[in-house]
Amino acid sequence: MTESSPSVEVESVRPSSPGDRMSSFPISDAGTVVMRNKSTKSLIEFAYDLQDSQLSGWPEWVESERYDIDLKRQELPPPSSDKYHAALQQHRAMVRALLADRFNLKLIRQTKQTPVYVLVTAQGGPKIPQRAVAPDAVVSISVLVEKGKLTMAGGSNSELAKLLAGQLGCEVVDKTGLDGIYDATLQWTPDNQESLLAAVQEQLGMKLEEHIVPVPTYIIDEVEKPSQDSARNN
Repeated sequence: MTESSPSVEVESVRPSSPGDRMSSFPISDAGTVVMRNKSTKSLIEFAYDLQDSQLSGWPEWVESERYDIDLKRQELPPPSSDKYHAALQQHRAMVRALLADRFNLKLIRQTKQTPVYVLVTAQGGPKIPQRAVAPDAVVSISVLVEKGKLTMAGGSNSELAKLLAGQLGCEVVDKTGLDGIYDATLQWTPDNQESLLAAVQEQLGMKLEEHIVPVPTYIIDEVEKPSQDSARNN
């Protein structure tokens, strides 16, 4: 599977500090990507907009080893009235270029009829606070997942759906129709799916409905650890 990707001028890929539990990923239209404490698996899922259930076939290190990554594009993206989402798509393309170049990633795409949860707003509407974000603001997405608790700061409902998918073990599709940036904290009884479903409705003002839909899935055909010379120029 191949993708057209932008030319990346500078790449820095280095191991994250041991014991670091918080991952971060600012989104801006400045033509740069700065990611901290990211696994190769999370890079692939971000680059191709995937959830855990859509990806398979990875060696253990793809999930366990984490990296701090800095990328810079040779040319800035074109102006857009929706800077956040335009920058998000540019960042995805830049990470795809990184994965192809430094990780030698090759994917096989399939489509399967799959049970999923659909995230919708509950009666009364969402209960999570929406940020007031300026058009040219840099939004840093920070995530912390613990046993029975997750915290998301500066994320969209699409990112929230992915966090919920990681806890439920199946894809969650965002159908809330809400396009803002949110801060959300969710707590539930660990290892109890019914408690998680109830918490989503009670604490977030949303609910999860079961459906069966065609879902693209990806198998990792080839992937390599990145070289350990911490930075290089293209």
